[in-house]
Amino acid sequence: MSAREDIDRVCRRESSAAMLVHDQAHAYVAGDILPEELLTAALIYAERRLERERLQDQLWGGLS
Repeated sequence: MSAREDIDRVCRRESSAAMLVHDQAHAYVAGDILPEELLTAALIYAERRLERERLQDQLWGGLS
């Protein structure tokens, strides 16, 4: 896989996780889910963001 494909993949994963946090936040405010479910979504997003940042650091030497 090329570096561009790797970045595209991790960015898509991060975007999907961000959308999940957004959806879970709406559900939490509406009282449809427990706080733990929102926190789980936030943890997933944080992990995906770190994955992207690590890959960018590897590819561009921390310049991004």
